[in-house]
Amino acid sequence: MRLTQRAIAARPNNRGAIISRLLAAAAAVTLAMPLAAQDPSQQPMPTQPTLNYSSGQGARVSGWIISRRGNDLLVRDETTGQLSIVTVTQDTRIIEKAGVLDLDRKGRNSNDLLPGLKVRVRGSGGDAGQLVASTVTFHGRAERIAQGVAAGEVDLKAMQKRTADSLAAVTERAKDTLEAMTARARDSIAAMNKAFNERISNLDNYDTRFASSVNFATGSAVLDAAARKTIDDVVARASDMNGYMFELLGYTDNVGSPTFNQALSRKRAQAVASYLAEQHHIQPRFIASPTGLGEDRPVADNSTADGRAMNRRVEVKLLVNKGIKPNGQ
Repeated sequence: MRLTQRAIAARPNNRGAIISRLLAAAAAVTLAMPLAAQDPSQQPMPTQPTLNYSSGQGARVSGWIISRRGNDLLVRDETTGQLSIVTVTQDTRIIEKAGVLDLDRKGRNSNDLLPGLKVRVRGSGGDAGQLVASTVTFHGRAERIAQGVAAGEVDLKAMQKRTADSLAAVTERAKDTLEAMTARARDSIAAMNKAFNERISNLDNYDTRFASSVNFATGSAVLDAAARKTIDDVVARASDMNGYMFELLGYTDNVGSPTFNQALSRKRAQAVASYLAEQHHIQPRFIASPTGLGEDRPVADNSTADGRAMNRRVEVKLLVNKGIKPNGQ
C-alpha cells in the first residue's frame, strides 16, 4: 500500500518532467527552422532595444539587422553591442555600395533589408524612442551573405556533412579555395593598381581651377559642419563646368605612428569622397582615386597646436580638362 501511494505521489512530477522535455524539444525544432520558413514581418522582436533616441535627435548606428517586423528593424551596433529599433519609411533612402573603393551607388528598396545584413543608418529620433532612418547603406557583399542565410543555404546538415568528410578531402578543398582566393586577390590588386595609375597619369591633362582644405579633429576622419561647408563651396564652383574632376589628398599631423597616420589620412580622403558621392551625387568617374599621404608635406609647424590643426587636412582640388577649358579661362 505504501509503495502504491509513493508511486501515485510521484506521477505529477514525472508528468511535469515529460512535459518539460517535450517543450524543450519543440523549442529546439523551432530554433533549427531555416530563416526562410519564418515571416519576419509576423515575428515578434526577440528582445527589447537598449538604446532610446530623443525625438528629433540626429544619430547614426552601424551594425547588423538581427530581426525585422514590418518596417521596424532591430539593429545591433557593431562596436558597443547596443540594440536599436530602426524604422524605415517611404522617405528613407536605401543605397547599395559597390565597386572599387565603394564609390558606386545603387538605389534599393526596403524589401532588401534582410536579417543578417550589415547596415549603416543615419536618421533622427522618433516619438517612440526609435531611430527613424533617413539613409540606410549597405555593401553588395553583405547582402549576398544575408540572402544566403535567409534562403537556408548555410544549414546544420551541410555543416555536419563537411565535418564528416575525410581530413584529406577537406585539406584538398581548402587548398583549392586558398589558391582561388589568392588568385582573385592578385587580380583585384592588379586591376586597382592599373585604374589608379591610369587616373593619376590622366591628371596631367587637367588644370587646377580651385583648391581648398578640409580640416579634421585629432585622430578623426569625421567631417564636421565646417568641413561639409567647405566641400559644398567647392562643388558649387563646379556646377557650371564641363570636364571637371576632384582630386583628394589626405594628410595628418605628426602625432602617432607613421603606419597609423598613413591609414588615417586615407580614411580622411575617403570620407570626403563618400560625402561627394552621397550628398552631391558626384559620379565616381569624376573623383580621382582618393589618396592618403600620412604626415608628409606639412603646410605648418607640427610643434604648435595651430600648426598641427592645419596639417590635419584633405586637400580638395577642382580640376578641369585642358581640352575643354583653355588655360587662363
